[in-house]
Amino acid sequence: MTSVRTTATLTGAALRIGADLLLCRLVKRRRGGFAARTGRSLRRAAVRCGPAFVKTAQLLSTRVDLLPAAVCAELGTLHDHVPPIPQSKVLPLLDERLGVPTSSVFATFDTRAIGSGSIACVYRAELLNGAQVAVKLRRPGVRRRLERDLRLIQYFTRWAARMPAFKGIPAVDIVGRISAEISAQADFAREAASSVELAANLAGVPDVVIARPVAAGGGKDATSTDSAALGVLPERGVLILEYLPGVGRVKPSELPPEIAARAATTALRAVYSMIFVDGFVHCDLHPGNLYFSSDGAIAMVDAGFVHRMSDQARRTFAEFFFRMGTGNERLCADILLTTVEVPDSTDVDSFRADIASLVRANVGLRSRDFSLLDFAQGLFDIQRRHGLFADPEFVFPLLALLTLETAVKTACPEADFQQEAMPFLVNVLFGRDRVPVAT
Repeated sequence: MTSVRTTATLTGAALRIGADLLLCRLVKRRRGGFAARTGRSLRRAAVRCGPAFVKTAQLLSTRVDLLPAAVCAELGTLHDHVPPIPQSKVLPLLDERLGVPTSSVFATFDTRAIGSGSIACVYRAELLNGAQVAVKLRRPGVRRRLERDLRLIQYFTRWAARMPAFKGIPAVDIVGRISAEISAQADFAREAASSVELAANLAGVPDVVIARPVAAGGGKDATSTDSAALGVLPERGVLILEYLPGVGRVKPSELPPEIAARAATTALRAVYSMIFVDGFVHCDLHPGNLYFSSDGAIAMVDAGFVHRMSDQARRTFAEFFFRMGTGNERLCADILLTTVEVPDSTDVDSFRADIASLVRANVGLRSRDFSLLDFAQGLFDIQRRHGLFADPEFVFPLLALLTLETAVKTACPEADFQQEAMPFLVNVLFGRDRVPVAT
């Protein structure tokens, strides 16, 4: 019955969106109203269909490169709203996953969840050696349900993509990539290895703390990708991580101005190091995964959504960011054209002119006045109008910065995204790839 109801919901949403889009094209109406209605239809369908659909909609909300801002804004209001695993079932599930009694691994284990999502719940515990840890426990059967629902989503996407109204929209590719990202978030072994790699990469950036996996026996912290070191049986859905005391207790707006400014600068340098030095990027640094502390340090958790850039993509992104900062309009347009497939129907000169206008409007703005989100939306809107769709290699690092922008601007409105990036860009393009020395 659930599958029938889900199928009916998806069919209805696809038909409504397709009919509305076709009508817009036929009568050449402005699409502002269409975008808002599309967002509402997708949001309501996701809520009715369950967690996999909510997660898909949440990730779609970040794809400002492919969807209108009004659609992204509507989908961005979605939250998991998933009750935690019943307390009475936590310890039996943990015993089963560990293969030994919980008491042989943990001195104490609080069955009250400190975090609850559609894929996993997080609990606070203490190892036998006294170490305080956070234990991530995957929900029973969630991987099987995710696979089933993601197959259904992909099936309906392929069906909808054949409708005339969706012609020219790379819907199958978009949903395919998002499905892969959602599946990866249920892979604790991958998350554990990513946490270790991020911690190693950012070791040279002062005041950055990463929640790393901890060996259950308490003998040593996890410092490699060896599965025996990465917490306890991540392939079975149990991951033990360092517990970061004080995380979440301080809001950026509550910090003294000088501390907030230092934390904001640290966050920017950490992300620029990920993008321009290492090419291994935490793409989900929303306020629930990025925390500012009262001493100006930052903490990052949940490395479930990461992206590894190719060296070519890393340098191309650096080149674009550098040329934008120096106001080189033509090179910005040329760089973008190398990252996309350009249809024969595209007016390349008109595209270059639109990019030049966008760059001129943003170069030299005061830090308080520059909005990376507005710039990105303008950039992607130009690409969509000219029938171009950005390469994900170019999109993911920008998404990391967009997710970060709200937290940084809240802490320090004067934070200068372009100025802080410049030492990294100069190193990548004209020197050796290394973390610039903080001054």
